[in-house]
Amino acid sequence: MNTADYALIISLDSFSIALAGFVWSVWQKFIYPKASVKVRFWVCCIISGNGDGPPWPRYVCLTGTNHGPTDVIINTVTITILNKWPWKQPQYGVVNPIRDLSRPEMDSWPVAGGLPRMVKVGESHSLFFPYDHCSFARARLGRVSLSDNFDRLHSARKIELRSVKKSLDRAFPDQPYQEPPSPQAEA
Repeated sequence: MNTADYALIISLDSFSIALAGFVWSVWQKFIYPKASVKVRFWVCCIISGNGDGPPWPRYVCLTGTNHGPTDVIINTVTITILNKWPWKQPQYGVVNPIRDLSRPEMDSWPVAGGLPRMVKVGESHSLFFPYDHCSFARARLGRVSLSDNFDRLHSARKIELRSVKKSLDRAFPDQPYQEPPSPQAEA
C-alpha cells in the first residue's frame, strides 16, 4: 500500500462519519423530534390580590417550560432519594402536587395539579407542594424530575435542590426531618 491508498481509506472513513452525522441530525430534527423541557425547582410565595398582607403563603414550586420543537405531555413528578450508604440502591417515588391552591389542605391524588398536562412550545406549567417541616424536599434528593409522554425524565439542577433544602432547613430548624419508612422495612 502506498500513500494514495492510505489517503483514500482516510477520506472514505471521513465521508462515512460525515454521512452518519448528517443522517443523525435529520433524524433528530425532522423525523423523530423530542421536546426539551427545562425544569426549575424553587421556593415561591403566592401573593393574592384580596388585600391580605404579609406573610404570604409559601410553597415549594416545580416549573417545567417546553423549549420545543414539539408539544409535550407532562405526566408525573418523580423523585430519587439517595441512600445514606453508597452501596444501597436509591429509592424512587412519585410525588403528588397540591390539587387546589385555594384549599391546599385537601388530599392530593395522582392527577393533582392539572396532571397530565399538554404543554405547548414556549408554555410552562407550575406545580406546587407544601412548604412545611415534613416536605419531601428535605430528604437526600438525588433528582426531582418531570416525566413526559416519551417516558423521558426532565430534571431540575442539583444546585436548585440544595437551595430548596437549605431554605426548608432554615425555616424549620427545631423540627428535624424524619425519613419515611422504606418499603423493605414494611414488608
